[in-house]
Amino acid sequence: MALIVLSGPSGVGKNTIINEVLKKIPEIKLSRSLTTRKARPNDVPGKYTHVDKGEFEKCIKNNDLLEWAKYNDNLYGTLKPDLNENSLFEVEVKGAAQIKTLYQEAHLLLILPPGNTIEEKINVLRERLQKRAVDKAETIEKRLTEAMGEITQGTLQSEKIFINDNLDNVIMEIVGTIQSLLQKEGARRK
Repeated sequence: MALIVLSGPSGVGKNTIINEVLKKIPEIKLSRSLTTRKARPNDVPGKYTHVDKGEFEKCIKNNDLLEWAKYNDNLYGTLKPDLNENSLFEVEVKGAAQIKTLYQEAHLLLILPPGNTIEEKINVLRERLQKRAVDKAETIEKRLTEAMGEITQGTLQSEKIFINDNLDNVIMEIVGTIQSLLQKEGARRK
């Protein structure tokens, strides 16, 4: 089965895009994730299980997680997938690298904001995060600092990069790419 990993910096539109991908490709299942952060109104339903730090650390100790990372003072982790179904992972860029190490057949897809330079991309993310109005200014700046490294690392490790400068277009591009990957994986296994 196909393992599709979608990553990108905070504010790039991953939640919105994933919601649409899941509607358009019912044969793919979203991986289950744990986090210690508080729930947000725009969270994809069923995507996160919100737990306290102790419960998260227990999952690490029990080896229940495929990958995990500390991001912006919260813990995020992905539960191990059912390898008998097509899985879509939404993880941080570092988590994508961890998944690729464990599963060489995983397909890494990266979503970036528009801009010709990292500075321009960061400015777009800043505007989007401020408009989202979920985080304090200090948290936004932490996210943007993290995003600089994510843009560089993600660009180097990803199989395909998508620029989210038009939401409808990027959704169509990502859906088309995932459908193509699912067809190729199906043909390879026959």
